Amino acid sequence: MLKGGRGMRLNWRELMIIAVQPAKLFSKEGPLYMKVTPSGWRKKSETYSERWCRLRGNLLFYFKGRDLLSEPQGVVVLEQCFIKEEYGEIQSFAFCVEYIGEEHNQYFAAHSAELRDEWVALLQSASYENLRSQLQSLRLQLMARTGQDPIDEERHGVLGRTDPGDSVTEPILEMSISCTDLPKNSFGEAPSTFVSVSCVTPPDTRWSKSGQTEIISRSCSPFFLTTVSFESTRNISVITRLRANVYEVQDRNMHTVAAIGQVICSFRDIVTSPDNKLVRDIIGADGKQVGGKITILLWELDDAVEKPQAVMKRDNPSTNHVYPPNAQKLSHAASAPTRTPNGAIMRSRLPSLVRSTYMKSLLCNPCNKTYRFPNSDGTSMVQVQESMMETRLNFNIPQQIIKIYLLEEKRKLEELNMFKDLSHDWERVRSAVMMEHVSMIARYNESLEFLSKQTKGPQFKKSTAKSDKLLEFVPINLHLQRLRVEEQGCKESLYDMITVGAPAAHSLKFRHGGLKRMLQHYTEEQSRTSTKNLSLQAAKTLSQISDLKNSIDWLASDVLSAARHVGLESMRKKTATLNEKVTELLNVINENFMEEAFNSYRNASFRGSPRSHINQSLSERMHLIGHVVEFLSSAATPRERLGAVESNIKHLKETVGQIQEQAKYSIAFLRMQEEYHNLSFLQSVQCRRDIVFSQALTALVTGVMIKFRENIYSKVFMNQMSSLGILAHFEGLISTHGDEMGMLEDFAVGIHDLVCVTFKIVKTSTEIDDTMPVLTGTRSNVVVMVPVLPSMTPAIPEELLSGQPIKVYPVLFNIGVNEEQTMAEIFGDTSLQDTINQDNLQKLDNYYSRLVHMIPHKDWRESHSSVSLDVLMSSLRHHISTKKNKNVEILHISSQLARRLDGIRFTSCKSAKDRTAMSVTLEECMILQDEHQLHSQMFTHLLDTMRSEGTRRDNTRKNVGVPKYAFNKMQLRAFPKLYRPPEGTYGKTVLT
Repeated sequence: MLKGGRGMRLNWRELMIIAVQPAKLFSKEGPLYMKVTPSGWRKKSETYSERWCRLRGNLLFYFKGRDLLSEPQGVVVLEQCFIKEEYGEIQSFAFCVEYIGEEHNQYFAAHSAELRDEWVALLQSASYENLRSQLQSLRLQLMARTGQDPIDEERHGVLGRTDPGDSVTEPILEMSISCTDLPKNSFGEAPSTFVSVSCVTPPDTRWSKSGQTEIISRSCSPFFLTTVSFESTRNISVITRLRANVYEVQDRNMHTVAAIGQVICSFRDIVTSPDNKLVRDIIGADGKQVGGKITILLWELDDAVEKPQAVMKRDNPSTNHVYPPNAQKLSHAASAPTRTPNGAIMRSRLPSLVRSTYMKSLLCNPCNKTYRFPNSDGTSMVQVQESMMETRLNFNIPQQIIKIYLLEEKRKLEELNMFKDLSHDWERVRSAVMMEHVSMIARYNESLEFLSKQTKGPQFKKSTAKSDKLLEFVPINLHLQRLRVEEQGCKESLYDMITVGAPAAHSLKFRHGGLKRMLQHYTEEQSRTSTKNLSLQAAKTLSQISDLKNSIDWLASDVLSAARHVGLESMRKKTATLNEKVTELLNVINENFMEEAFNSYRNASFRGSPRSHINQSLSERMHLIGHVVEFLSSAATPRERLGAVESNIKHLKETVGQIQEQAKYSIAFLRMQEEYHNLSFLQSVQCRRDIVFSQALTALVTGVMIKFRENIYSKVFMNQMSSLGILAHFEGLISTHGDEMGMLEDFAVGIHDLVCVTFKIVKTSTEIDDTMPVLTGTRSNVVVMVPVLPSMTPAIPEELLSGQPIKVYPVLFNIGVNEEQTMAEIFGDTSLQDTINQDNLQKLDNYYSRLVHMIPHKDWRESHSSVSLDVLMSSLRHHISTKKNKNVEILHISSQLARRLDGIRFTSCKSAKDRTAMSVTLEECMILQDEHQLHSQMFTHLLDTMRSEGTRRDNTRKNVGVPKYAFNKMQLRAFPKLYRPPEGTYGKTVLT
């Protein structure tokens, strides 16, 4: 019998082998009493029976007696449980294994208190969760002593490189593999195979794995798209031995494989073969041929940082390859390598992060995968590199925006501190409002302090930390997903996508929905109670009064200057203009809003003269100035003219200053009242909005910085950015059901708030450290300063160098694709998704219309697609207006439009891990099909290969420690077919 946590799958035969191994391999063994019956576990009132128990790792085996020749009666898996002593049992020295979320617990009893304590201690420390906790504790202790993280997260627990600034290992050689005429399996079927490659350089005798291909199902002549790379650190030379093991996959879900055979050779064997292409028979474990051949093609990568010890042949990988059996057209190309004018044979030229100084200042910890496939007409090979990188802005931008939040909160505290003479009741109100702001400042400072320490280790926030309060301002799982494509005779193509968890305040939960619903409820409540939203009106009025005061001060000075140096006629003109501005100021402060503000503050405080007295004083003072100027003699000297008005002008300016100060106090008092009436709600909304905006802003700045640096020498893009702005296209895969509805509401508001962000170009020195963006401004007007090096300035339009702001046009299109969206479509409500798509269609349409009028069609980004932009826009309008469940065509068309319009692509699901992986790999294959002649018969093969062997599989491992997508078969039935991963790549991981 097996007992363990939910969802566990174990191989009973393997467990039986482990159970009877020697005692030295077990932590403890001995007799224990258990509540068992022949048919299962007894209830609590039942008696105990003695069993012989053996503990190894997190497995507790129990036998009927000490005879280990028979099979154990069962095994207890010590995961997702806790151990506690039981004092209410009929058997002495009892303890219990209690499983989380399960009704039936397991009871044991020892022969003495000492033995019970020993067993309890060992069982408590046996679980993997406990070992992980111990590892984390030791890790933190080492970090405290050394200041460095001893665990390399990129290598999943291996001690090694921890600083993202360390040099990146660069591949220098690449290998492609195919097999022909493999034997059929025992069932007479073509095998499902993959090849694993290892190497060893004498005198070392340990084989180290270099990589493996994807799995190809049911083929005797598999052509593998995944290539194997060899880094400079491996010290590859001509004497290096290479072993290629060919395996048959028997069960992809259980990961059971059987060896078919292997080939062992040296790199000398490969480079001395014609065209660097080695063909060998596959040898079985008995040393005999098993049937079938393996073909290995090796090439040296261009611009490699370090060269191997022996020079390899530099043949063209695009023309020297083993092609699939149905690609007869390639035979001629394979025998005729293309040469450059000087006679050298072309090499692969996929550039890397190492050779881009500017990109190194933004990105780190790259993960690369390479593929090769024939184009649709079979005339050449297409080389593809898939890269996934973290960004150094991940913790930097949240720190900067938090500082802006803190400055605003401190200004609000200063505003509240202005009130010194309030009545007792109003003083209590002021204290309550101040406490909320103090609490928010403390929360933000705590996050800021924590983020300032995140300079070592991984530069991304794991999906498992989405609810971590200290990381709430940091976007989830932010990465750059890059696709590089090289074809013979064509320049290299580059496609970027930013993948990030949907901006949402997970730390605040979604009990009352997300931002969109909360703001809507607040607006409706204000409308129902006839309460005005004072914030915008107050800001507008204070701005008006400030502008008018500045104008009055300047005009008053002009009147005095005219009295001294010009003459009476000029004085009268300036006085008339001054009178207009004073009248305008009086009109502003006499509005109902200001009337209410002045009266509220006067009634609540014991200071300040009545507003009517100040207004009257201002009016009388202006009238007196006008009267004096009007009746001045034309023969008056400058001294007489100045003496007639100077005193009144001085008093006029003082009165205007008093009015501004009183307006500031009065409006601040009104805002305090409004805030107090909805104190907890408004602070909750503000905190939530700050968190969501920080996440969205970090993703946006990352995308804009990468786009800017990759296109800085593109005249068309720079002109488009200058005259129109940047299109930021966000793709969402969030459902409209349960908590994800709240996430989508946060997501929508966060993207909408990005309209308040502008970018400005600033010149900087040659220091690389100066190239990080700098944030300035306020919550409602964020300005991102983008530094550029002197060498870049000639490529930038003069108006941008002069400080012209670059606008952002964010659009969001969302289609839920999972089983929760199916529930929403049948029993729930999809109106939020429909509204989001319709509103953003209008925004995208407006951007497209302006682009058509501003930039000639000949200057648009080149595309091999036969579909025009007009057709794409019409198709998008049609799909959004059509009611269709899970209409993913909306995502496909809008993303294609964004790329064609030189926009920045973002893709999001809850954690940017599983659904995002399906979307990103699908988009990459669609790009290769539309722009690079990927044959339709190769489409599904490459799509499955990218999902099983590509960078997004590594992304799941980085986040949850398991290279599996968090889906199950029932869930995947609800997914659109193109969004389903291949067998063996998904299953139960952890809650993410």
